Amino acid sequence: MRDEEELRTISSREVGYKMRTLREKKGLTAAALAQQIGVAEEQIVAWEAGQGVAPFPTIRAIAEALGTTVDAFVS
Repeated sequence: MRDEEELRTISSREVGYKMRTLREKKGLTAAALAQQIGVAEEQIVAWEAGQGVAPFPTIRAIAEALGTTVDAFVS
């Protein structure tokens, strides 16, 4: 599994794109995902647009909500 340090070296745009793709495959809206993990919908939208990367614990929560692993965002 990737760790927080490794995530920092990966483009926020790349992580955001994969996050959005996985969310859409799961059939979730940004609002639904945000509600599941306890953040604002606007934050999900910003991360998916490559405007920063979620903190590592939040990435883990997103991966869990999407039924995947952290590796899915960076592979």
